[in-house]
Amino acid sequence: MKSKSIGLSPKSFYYGYDSKKDLKHLVRLVLILVFIALLTGMIGIWVVYRSAHERHLDMLRAFANTQGDVLDAYMLLDEVKSGRVHGDTPHEHNLDNVKELLLKQESFLETGQLLLAYEDTSTGKYILIGTGHMPSGQHSVLVVENTRELTPSMRLALEGKEGVLEGQDLHGAPVVTAYLPISKHNAGLVVMLNQSEFYAPYHRARLITLGIGVVFVVFGTWVIWSAEQKNLRQVREREQLIRLSFENSAIGKALVAPDGSWLRANKSLVNILGYTEDELLRMDFQSITYPEDLEADLDHVQAMLKGEINVYHMDKRYFHKSGDIIWSHLSVSLVRDEQGEPKFFISQIQDITERKRVEFENQRLHERLMDQLSLRRQQLDTASGALEGFAYSVSHDLRAPLRAMSGFSQALQEEYGDKLDDTASDYIRRIHRASTNMAELIDSILRLSRTSFGELNVVSLDITAMSKRVVENCRVVEPDYPVEVRVAPGLKGQGDLRLIGSVLDNLIGNAWKYTHGVENPLIEVGQEHVTLSEQSDDSVLAFYVRDNGVGFDMAYSNKLFRPFQRIHSDREFEGSGVGLASAQTIINRHGGQIWAQGQTGKGATFYFTLNHTQFDSEKNSTS
Repeated sequence: MKSKSIGLSPKSFYYGYDSKKDLKHLVRLVLILVFIALLTGMIGIWVVYRSAHERHLDMLRAFANTQGDVLDAYMLLDEVKSGRVHGDTPHEHNLDNVKELLLKQESFLETGQLLLAYEDTSTGKYILIGTGHMPSGQHSVLVVENTRELTPSMRLALEGKEGVLEGQDLHGAPVVTAYLPISKHNAGLVVMLNQSEFYAPYHRARLITLGIGVVFVVFGTWVIWSAEQKNLRQVREREQLIRLSFENSAIGKALVAPDGSWLRANKSLVNILGYTEDELLRMDFQSITYPEDLEADLDHVQAMLKGEINVYHMDKRYFHKSGDIIWSHLSVSLVRDEQGEPKFFISQIQDITERKRVEFENQRLHERLMDQLSLRRQQLDTASGALEGFAYSVSHDLRAPLRAMSGFSQALQEEYGDKLDDTASDYIRRIHRASTNMAELIDSILRLSRTSFGELNVVSLDITAMSKRVVENCRVVEPDYPVEVRVAPGLKGQGDLRLIGSVLDNLIGNAWKYTHGVENPLIEVGQEHVTLSEQSDDSVLAFYVRDNGVGFDMAYSNKLFRPFQRIHSDREFEGSGVGLASAQTIINRHGGQIWAQGQTGKGATFYFTLNHTQFDSEKNSTS
């Protein structure tokens, strides 16, 4: 693999802070603020200008209109006082009469001028009567030879037009003019204001707006600078935390270039591999990777560089500086630049040498145990076969003399019974009954032996149907026994059909037997949650066979499941004493439990559970 320069120094690495980038960002924000301030200032200046311009124009128009109305009214009043009718007297006479009034007008603002212009018909010249800040004094009367010497606004007013315009006064000073005609007297009225005074509010607003803009830029720059400084401190603090967590991590960490060379290694990695950081920085990971693990590692690296995976984990081996082999758990992720090009790998290396040693030891131990278990299984199978053969041999050898005892005692009774006294006949009956009981006992021993050995054939069981078949068999034997049997529907389980059938035969048969002599005998088969101990609230879902028969004393409950141990005597209830022992053996082989609860004279309940998990494991182990 060929590496590209990624701009990282082995001795200094910054995880997120870039001073040049942050400075450019700050400059960009300040320029944006300046642009916003300038734009806001220009809009503000334009708004103020338009507002001031319109306000002053309206003021000039209003002032001109007011003065025109005053002059019209004064002239009309003068005509009324003199008894003249308007139009009879030349308008020059009327205008001459308002000179005194006009010349008495006070000036307005600082540079305001008020001019009344009319043509003297006798001389053909134009008379200008002015007041205010006239260049020739507060009040003056000027005579102009022709209209070329008049200002444009005066000519427009004498032409009967009305409006506002910017221009110059008679002496060339820049002014803003409002003009209107006094049509009754062929005169024109002009109001002028120097442009410097007219635009003074605009200039003041411009200065104020610019000042506000400067304050805005300065304050905004300070706010941004403070925020950037705070952000810079936070970035540096985070960088410091990341650097400290990298350096002081209990797990080995490294930054690795795309070509495999080490860029940075923390103290834990140095301790794991035995090399100093300077030594590692002159190497690559390929040179210290165990050869058998290198190919898989490089395949993961290539897949990550191609973008096929984002992270990978693997157990791999490294060569320690001492030459020893170090097992590690490696986790690798890839950091890319803004253009998506691979920048460097972040590798986390955890020393698992001791764990691997323990795993190998456990594996070897497991293999030895499995070998021993296999040997013991073979020995057990051999012993089981021998025991079963012995049981059948004993059964066969014992049955012959028992049959002889039973047969001869029966023959003796039949042929010589009439010659024997009652005592001898009783002895013969006892010999026959004992031989019969011995034969039944041998059969029970064989059944118990069969339940302890042999393969379990685990299938799904319909406990409800199996229980009903047992009850039907009991009714065939005793059709007139008035016992009520209730079997709950939907009882399901898993187990060996033959063996679980034997358990139900024993439990339901015992319940059938021990309810004799009870009024309204009742047997129930069902399933319910049962608490296993008084010290715990844990419960299990167990099958049960319950009766209201003679019951038993719980003080003797430890005898229930022992072979040939009986709580009731043969005179009370017949039996061999191995039925419950056989049931317990079967349930234990199924991984379940069996127990009983009872009370003398109030019946008994036998519970049992089936462990499904053990079925699967035992089935797999025998397959």
